[in-house]
This record gives sequence, C-alpha cells and structure tokens, in this order.
Amino acid sequence: MGDLMERTSPAVFPSGVASTQQCVEALTHYRRIRGHSERTIALDTWILNALPCEPELATVADLEAIIVRNKNASSRSTYASRLHSIYAALRQLGLIATVVDTLIPRLRAPAGSPRPLSDDQVNTLMAELDPYFADVVRCGLLAGTRSMEVHAMRGTDLTHGHRGPELLLHGKGKKDASIPCHPRLVQMIEDYGTLGRLFTRWSTPANLSSAMSKKMGEILKDESVTYHQCRHTFGTNVMRAADNDLLLASSLLRHTNVATSAIYIKLADDRPRLAIDRLAG
Repeated sequence: MGDLMERTSPAVFPSGVASTQQCVEALTHYRRIRGHSERTIALDTWILNALPCEPELATVADLEAIIVRNKNASSRSTYASRLHSIYAALRQLGLIATVVDTLIPRLRAPAGSPRPLSDDQVNTLMAELDPYFADVVRCGLLAGTRSMEVHAMRGTDLTHGHRGPELLLHGKGKKDASIPCHPRLVQMIEDYGTLGRLFTRWSTPANLSSAMSKKMGEILKDESVTYHQCRHTFGTNVMRAADNDLLLASSLLRHTNVATSAIYIKLADDRPRLAIDRLAG
C-alpha cells in the first residue's frame, strides 16, 4: 500500500501513461456502445477530471478525497462504486495497470427512502414540459411506471374488462402485471391512436430515464431530480389513498416483497408532522 500512497511528481511522469483526457474519451466510447446512460457517463467524466493527476498515478488518498467530499452515505457509496467501475473498465481497455481502487472498500448504501415530488414540483413539470415529456411523467405519477415499463408501453396494453379499464405493465424480470388504469391515462393512451409503442423517441429504457431526468432537472433547477421520483410520488399517494394498506399498495406498486412497499408508510403518515405543528401552535 505504501507504494500506492506515493504519487510520482508531475515533473517526472513516466512516458506512456495515458492522460486523463485519453481515459475520458475511451471510457465514454466504451460506456456508450454498452448502452450506459449519459448521466452515468457524465458522472464518470466528472470523477476522472476531479482526480489531481492521471488515473494511473492516483493514490488511495486521491480516490478517498473524491468519495468523502460527499456528505451523505448514499452518495459516498455511489462514488465508491463508480470509482471501482471506472478503474476496472480502464484496465480492461489497457489504459492503466494500477489496482489502487482495490484498496478502497466497497461501501454499502443505506436503505434508501423514496423521494416523492412535491405538489409544487408536479404542477411546475406539468405546466412547463412539452406534451410528449408530460405524458411520460403522467405515466409515472398515475401508474408508478419504471423507465422500462413506460418504454415498453403499447396501445394494446390498455384493456377494458368488467372491472373497468386496466393497464398491462411489462416489469422487472419479464414479469407482467395489470393494474386499474387511471381515467387520465386511459384518455392519453387512446389519444395516441396506436396499437404499438407509445414512446418511441428513445431506443432504450436507460436513454428514456436519462433524458427525462435531465429535462425534469432543468425545469425544476435541481440536477438531483430523477424520473424514478414520479414512481415514488405514486407510491406515497397510493399508500395515503389506501389508508396504509400494505398489501394493496404492494400490489399496485408491483413489488415482489411487501417489505419494499413498507418504506412508503412513513412518508404517507402525516401524523408526526401534524403533532409537531400543533406544538408550535
């Protein structure tokens, strides 16, 4: 470890060391041909440029400095994971030989809490997004669609049975599930007038998610906003509407494990906030 902790002075860089720019360009091409999202590529580029030297010459301390500049545990876990992935890819590309990243522990992300959009954020998005993007957001808000589900959504997925309109969603692990379809979604799907895919602008779910997240972040002036937060909003609203009926919420959210749905109970329960607000009165 001692050798890895000592970086060669920039004045005596050994010849043949790939520059940061070479690494960025090669890694960007490598990620794109494998279908990685532009958000992931941008984060990897930022990390490489944040290093104080070429990746080959970085020390454990250099990598740790990238990680600890983030204050919350989830972000630190993300950056540690990205560093491991970046260095593994650069080794596979033959641009580096160092294994300094293996000395960085793999940080476990804490159990995440959903981040539903606020009512103000939803209203802003629906007012400022163009209709096509707004429809994708509407699917997330009213059906809790994941990016892969909305990407695969077809006109034929809307059916009318004796219990009313239902929407067939093609979910994770090639598991399909039908849920009651909200009247606004019924009208939206019928307005497209097609039996095929509704949202054909993006070639992959990752591209859809990346484009939607970027557009939403621009409108809300918050780069941390993601399309998946529409699903979080749906889950929180469903839990409230179902009076914290965990089994019902789990069914509508298409969770394979009921415990996954339980994380929405705390968000849907307004009583703690009301109790504190009453104290202030």
